[in-house]
Amino acid sequence: RHGHQLCNRTKRRGATLLSSRSRRMLPTRQRSAQRGVAAVELALCLPLLVMLIVWSIHACTMIYLSQSLTVAAYEGVRSAIQADGTNASATAAAQAILTSRGIQNPVVVISPPNVEAVAKGMPIEITVSAPADDNSVIPPGIYQGQILSSACTMIRE
Repeated sequence: RHGHQLCNRTKRRGATLLSSRSRRMLPTRQRSAQRGVAAVELALCLPLLVMLIVWSIHACTMIYLSQSLTVAAYEGVRSAIQADGTNASATAAAQAILTSRGIQNPVVVISPPNVEAVAKGMPIEITVSAPADDNSVIPPGIYQGQILSSACTMIRE
């Protein structure tokens, strides 16, 4: 009986799997037990998997918010340090980045308050902040009630 299969089992990568014919031949009680185990495994693993995915999305959203605030502060201060830079141009540059990235309720603070009066070679700093709650995909999240901010300082040209 070299060419004949002696049982209805197939081998795959060292593990023995039951063929569909053999599975049908299992007693009903054993098949329902296998289904019950699978249902319990799904009930335990699915919520954890969903929670992991949701928190990953939330963390990525907060990283995106932080990076957007950093880019806005950089662009705003780049506009402010120009020889013809003004508070209005610095704020507009920062707001343009924030608007294009969909950041809700941002605040732009320029220090010193009057950029035009800053002498060449003196520092100008712009701080951009936004509430995490308003920019989160899952309210409330880990960052509930927190305000993320980023600052950038450059020397007036």
